[in-house]
Amino acid sequence: PPMARSSRIVSWTALTICIDQAAKLGVRLLPERCLPRWISPIGNRDAAFGLIRGDEVDMVVLSSLLLVAALLYFSRSTGRTARPPMVGLLIGGGMSNLADRLLFGEVLDFVTMPGTVFNLADLAIGIGAIWFFAFLARPLPTPNQA
Repeated sequence: PPMARSSRIVSWTALTICIDQAAKLGVRLLPERCLPRWISPIGNRDAAFGLIRGDEVDMVVLSSLLLVAALLYFSRSTGRTARPPMVGLLIGGGMSNLADRLLFGEVLDFVTMPGTVFNLADLAIGIGAIWFFAFLARPLPTPNQA
């Protein structure tokens, strides 16, 4: 049923936001000497792993437009391209990073790997995007399979 699907999407979205914001709060509150070496807090004003650059207003507008577009798309899509966990990861990650931009003027990245720094919202967006494109790439069932 659509209502149950919507509530699952909201649950996944809220869970994604809570996990990301809790991790960021922990990184902000703990002294750096208490953090493992692979955690290094860095304020990031860019987007998409530094591929998209702009000032604070540009990033807030771009993030907002992308979230609205995703919400409109997924509100009209069927179960074929809109699994609740996938949608929740995409929307929740985007909303969590947008909240950072609105509250702090930048996104807090903290997970360091060779050549990149990211946060859990970025990871959620990446997983959700890969899942979404995998669903788009899979063949539609034939009428005999439905």
